[in-house]
Amino acid sequence: MSDNFGLKLGIEGEKQFKSALKDINTTFKVLGSELTLVSSQFDKQDKSVEAVSARSRVLNKEIEEQKKKISLLWLSRRLPQGRRFFSPNAGSTRHSRCG
Repeated sequence: MSDNFGLKLGIEGEKQFKSALKDINTTFKVLGSELTLVSSQFDKQDKSVEAVSARSRVLNKEIEEQKKKISLLWLSRRLPQGRRFFSPNAGSTRHSRCG
């Protein structure tokens, strides 16, 4: 029974991970288009407050999405380590670390 639970958790977790990663990548594409639009509205050399603010807003959104992606990827790499630590076979290891 626990094997089925672990398998189900792994499959559903992977599906959610891939979905979240796909959403983030889609957002990157949208933000790239938004930056292109903002750039086309202003001359490349335009240093006005309005132009810089518009570019800055889009770039800040991109930074936030990059942070999400990095967090998601970091967690996905740590998940297998957590499974090993909390698996039924890791009981002796877990107790020796706590004691």
